[in-house]
Amino acid sequence: MNRKKVIIDTDPGIDDAIAILMALLSPDIEVVGFTTTGGNVSLKRADRNALAILDYLQCNTPVYSGSAAPVEGRFRYASQFHGKSGLSKKLPNPTSQISSISAVDFLAKSISDNPKDITVIALGPLTNLCKLIRTHKDIVRQVRHLIIMGGALNSKGNVTQYAEFNFFSDYIAANEVLSSGMPITLVDLQTCRRVGIDRASASNMISDSKAGSLTTELIINWFSADSTREAFEFYDPLAFSLAINPELALCQNMTIGVETEITSRLGESKILRYEGNIRIVTDVHVPKFFDLFKSVLNIRGI
Repeated sequence: MNRKKVIIDTDPGIDDAIAILMALLSPDIEVVGFTTTGGNVSLKRADRNALAILDYLQCNTPVYSGSAAPVEGRFRYASQFHGKSGLSKKLPNPTSQISSISAVDFLAKSISDNPKDITVIALGPLTNLCKLIRTHKDIVRQVRHLIIMGGALNSKGNVTQYAEFNFFSDYIAANEVLSSGMPITLVDLQTCRRVGIDRASASNMISDSKAGSLTTELIINWFSADSTREAFEFYDPLAFSLAINPELALCQNMTIGVETEITSRLGESKILRYEGNIRIVTDVHVPKFFDLFKSVLNIRGI
């Protein structure tokens, strides 16, 4: 069976961690490598979390460290959502090591060596990809597909009224990547908010697998950390799932920009034209997503 080759660019993060677990367990996916960036947590913590998850599952997929700061300024992190460590369960300190090759160099070599065969799944700020485009201008024609979790089109942001966290964290990178000409599928907040579970459903989840059990712990512990939390939404797992089954989503092609001027609308996603190379997810088949999620991670009870 020909498995789809993917590189996952990530800042784990609870929902990132679940997407990573799904990627490692999916029979349809070959993870060529993970690249890390600051965002939800610091780069050092993102590296540590990625390695800890891989060690926990006894996987030896390589991890390549990326950007500690956005193109301009610094990352603000999301400890109010993910906690200071980024994960809601303490995993043992990893024994495996970060690769000596940088994230950008790894992306460039992997894509160049496998033209039109690598799907990149971007789950955090787009800094690594922006640097890749700036230093390897022809790379945009060699990427098979770029799936991005980010932006807030026709919906309220989660950092400001207008901006979603990933795009707000590096608005310059987001704008440059979206205008690069790569074949892109964008999974924004409006779509992600349709795919969630409540506290009662989370408490009913059970699994006989190590990855499934870790997933249930991450979600249940996230609810336990704050009694006011009503729903856990599967932002990054949904974006990853489209690499397995694009038919989970309905899409419309558009041209998208990101506000880079320092105003109250900084980081806002803007529809520039109702045509273009960016496939915007406009609807998602929620039951099919959960069927896939449960099947890959061997989870029951929801």
